Amino acid sequence: MDLLTFREFFRKQSGRFDLVNSDGSDNGADVFINAGQKDLDRLVDIPAGIGRVFKDIVAGDFLVTFQDCRAILEVWCIGTNAEGKTTRLPLTKETQQNLRGVDKKTLVEGYTEMMSNVAQDRPKFYTPAQLRLVTDANGQSGSISGSMDVLSNGFQNLNGVFFMPPADGNYSIEIIGNFYTKTLKEDTDYTFWSDQHPTILYMATMRQLEIMHRNTEGVKDWDRAIANEVGTIDMDGVMEGLSDVNQMEG
Repeated sequence: MDLLTFREFFRKQSGRFDLVNSDGSDNGADVFINAGQKDLDRLVDIPAGIGRVFKDIVAGDFLVTFQDCRAILEVWCIGTNAEGKTTRLPLTKETQQNLRGVDKKTLVEGYTEMMSNVAQDRPKFYTPAQLRLVTDANGQSGSISGSMDVLSNGFQNLNGVFFMPPADGNYSIEIIGNFYTKTLKEDTDYTFWSDQHPTILYMATMRQLEIMHRNTEGVKDWDRAIANEVGTIDMDGVMEGLSDVNQMEG
């Protein structure tokens, strides 16, 4: 179902004519629908939850940002080597402290200089970025922030990958991760949940309404119903994972 069709379905089944207008347009339902989707994303890992983001970088870059990532799983660097061949190489995950040179047992070279002074090369290491910049009452943070992996605005809804060394040329950074389902906005939008499992999305939407009404028993009832349904999706994933197992261990 696309969003318009789902709203109409929700309106008919729930009787919440106050949340969906007679023409099917939103009158408050979309907030609960999208909140329900996020609940389902956190409840069960689905193949459609794995996504890839590609970010082009240039010389001097050491940070890329993106949205709606629940967990960063892998980071790769795509670029042309000295022989003119395009290669895709994985970046090694390190902790933020390692990348800043605190733990030299992990890295041969500690990156303790300011970014402008670190020798540029093809990126080799990465860590999930710590984007939040905390300012004082006047909005001041000091002059160092411009050369660090922080943002004065945007950290509220962005994810990031901080990598070292800073790029020495043009590359593409590929991030593989577990992403939230896209937000349903336009009437023609549809997602895995609205298209493949609209009844489960309906249950999750109703659960959100019960939370807003502080109906504890209602929430528990929907929890049980949703758990029964998503359990079958989990089983599908187990079966797919076992598809290449051709002998029993013993």
